[in-house]
Amino acid sequence: KFQHWIEGAVATELATTPMRLVRRRALAEMHRRVKVAQRRGNNLDSSRACWNYPSVVTWSESPSTFLRAGKAKPYSALPSVVTWFLVFRGARAVARELCKELGVLVKSVDETNEEGEPPLVAAGSGGNVWALELLLAAGCEVGSASHSAVHPSHNGWTALHRAALLGHKESVACLVEAGADVHAKTEAGETCLTVAAGAGQSEVVKYLAEKGGVELVLAVDSEGRSCAFLAAREGHDEVLRVLIEVGGTELLMLREKGGRSCAWIASREGRTEALRVLIEAGG
Repeated sequence: KFQHWIEGAVATELATTPMRLVRRRALAEMHRRVKVAQRRGNNLDSSRACWNYPSVVTWSESPSTFLRAGKAKPYSALPSVVTWFLVFRGARAVARELCKELGVLVKSVDETNEEGEPPLVAAGSGGNVWALELLLAAGCEVGSASHSAVHPSHNGWTALHRAALLGHKESVACLVEAGADVHAKTEAGETCLTVAAGAGQSEVVKYLAEKGGVELVLAVDSEGRSCAFLAAREGHDEVLRVLIEVGGTELLMLREKGGRSCAWIASREGRTEALRVLIEAGG
């Protein structure tokens, strides 16, 4: 690989460059090309999808020339093996190679781990937007969901559910912009907003409530529990304020299957601040 890197370049300068930096530069450039192809709406399977080949490529100059701000473009300093990837393979193939380098993909986009999670769902927990973007570019379905006989309570969880639960707002936004359905439910009837509200992820809740509107805020799970009910149970008063702003008193009047309200569960669990918020809102 190092021989590919120095081919046609100034070896004396490259000899002092650590291989880990060479690798990082190569991977970063490959990722950038994939993103360019996505923005342009190119066919990701096309062999030229992520390569805008320059009319003149100067291979004899030092890579530092290309990496210095304001100078020539960095792709001229890439190793020839990376150039081959970009010129003769499609962006989707390049994205798959990068996913394997990152360890978020082993063999294919259709594989599942021991938890029954497809690659995108597993990556949703990590908060790594780069990994999510690459997996999507590699061909992972944005709505793919987990299915496991060992952990049935997590069946139907998507990457959006995972990211929302853990408060990864940037990952949530990345998935929504890629077409993830904010109204999608798990087998237990949970939406991404439901799990975010129960976990107290106020920033994520605000974002999802804006995207999904009243319909999403008023959605209930298989037990009839609303996102406000779960937030009240856990004492997430800030989350309740956000939800009430969108759902109003209609949200607070919802009852779960046992006939219990948000105020009832807040009272039983001793969530005084949450109960205060509910009373002030008329719930």
